[in-house]
Amino acid sequence: MFSTATFLLLVYGCLAAWLADLLGAIRVAGSSMVPFAAGNAGGTALQEGVIAVGLRSAAASLILASLLLLWGLRLDAIDGLDAS
Repeated sequence: MFSTATFLLLVYGCLAAWLADLLGAIRVAGSSMVPFAAGNAGGTALQEGVIAVGLRSAAASLILASLLLLWGLRLDAIDGLDAS
Protein backbone atom coordinates (compact mmCIF):
# COMPACT_ATOMS: atom_id res chain seq x y z
CA MET A 1 0.00 0.00 0.00
CA PHE A 2 2.73 2.47 0.93
CA SER A 3 4.78 1.59 -2.11
CA THR A 4 1.92 2.37 -4.51
CA ALA A 5 1.13 5.66 -2.77
CA THR A 6 4.80 6.63 -2.76
CA PHE A 7 5.18 5.82 -6.44
CA LEU A 8 2.07 7.79 -7.39
CA LEU A 9 3.18 10.78 -5.32
CA LEU A 10 6.60 10.72 -6.99
CA VAL A 11 5.08 10.54 -10.46
CA TYR A 12 2.60 13.33 -9.68
CA GLY A 13 5.28 15.54 -8.15
CA CYS A 14 7.60 15.23 -11.11
CA LEU A 15 4.88 15.70 -13.73
CA ALA A 16 3.20 18.60 -11.91
CA ALA A 17 6.48 20.48 -11.57
CA TRP A 18 7.34 19.82 -15.21
CA LEU A 19 3.89 20.92 -16.38
CA ALA A 20 3.96 24.09 -14.26
CA ASP A 21 7.36 24.99 -15.70
CA LEU A 22 6.14 24.25 -19.21
CA LEU A 23 3.05 26.41 -18.74
CA GLY A 24 5.21 29.22 -17.40
CA ALA A 25 7.45 29.01 -20.46
CA ILE A 26 4.56 28.88 -22.92
CA ARG A 27 2.64 31.74 -21.32
CA VAL A 28 5.76 33.82 -20.49
CA ALA A 29 4.83 33.86 -16.81
CA GLY A 30 6.11 32.56 -13.51
CA SER A 31 8.12 35.45 -12.16
CA SER A 32 6.44 35.21 -8.75
CA MET A 33 7.59 31.61 -8.16
CA VAL A 34 10.70 31.28 -10.33
CA PRO A 35 12.15 34.78 -10.70
CA PHE A 36 15.60 33.58 -11.78
CA ALA A 37 14.10 31.73 -14.74
CA ALA A 38 11.34 34.14 -15.74
CA GLY A 39 13.31 37.36 -15.40
CA ASN A 40 11.10 40.36 -16.08
CA ALA A 41 8.36 38.29 -17.67
CA GLY A 42 5.17 38.38 -15.66
CA GLY A 43 1.82 36.84 -16.38
CA THR A 44 -1.68 37.60 -15.21
CA ALA A 45 -2.75 36.79 -11.67
CA LEU A 46 -4.51 33.65 -12.91
CA GLN A 47 -1.45 32.41 -14.78
CA GLU A 48 0.82 33.09 -11.81
CA GLY A 49 -1.69 31.36 -9.52
CA VAL A 50 -1.88 28.23 -11.66
CA ILE A 51 1.91 28.00 -11.75
CA ALA A 52 2.14 28.58 -7.99
CA VAL A 53 -0.44 25.88 -7.22
CA GLY A 54 1.31 23.44 -9.54
CA LEU A 55 4.76 24.01 -8.09
CA ARG A 56 3.60 24.02 -4.47
CA SER A 57 1.53 20.85 -4.83
CA ALA A 58 4.45 19.17 -6.59
CA ALA A 59 6.77 20.15 -3.75
CA ALA A 60 4.33 18.89 -1.11
CA SER A 61 3.85 15.56 -2.87
CA LEU A 62 7.60 15.04 -3.32
CA ILE A 63 8.24 15.81 0.36
CA LEU A 64 5.50 13.40 1.42
CA ALA A 65 6.81 10.73 -0.95
CA SER A 66 10.31 11.15 0.51
CA LEU A 67 8.94 10.72 4.03
CA LEU A 68 7.02 7.60 3.01
CA LEU A 69 10.12 6.23 1.30
CA LEU A 70 12.23 6.78 4.40
CA TRP A 71 9.51 5.25 6.57
CA GLY A 72 9.42 2.20 4.31
CA LEU A 73 13.18 1.80 4.51
CA ARG A 74 12.96 2.03 8.27
CA LEU A 75 10.30 -0.69 8.39
CA ASP A 76 12.38 -2.96 6.15
CA ALA A 77 15.39 -2.49 8.44
CA ILE A 78 13.34 -3.34 11.53
CA ASP A 79 11.84 -6.42 9.83
CA GLY A 80 15.33 -7.52 8.78
CA LEU A 81 16.57 -7.31 12.36
CA ASP A 82 13.67 -9.37 13.67
CA ALA A 83 14.20 -12.11 11.08
CA SER A 84 17.80 -12.83 12.07
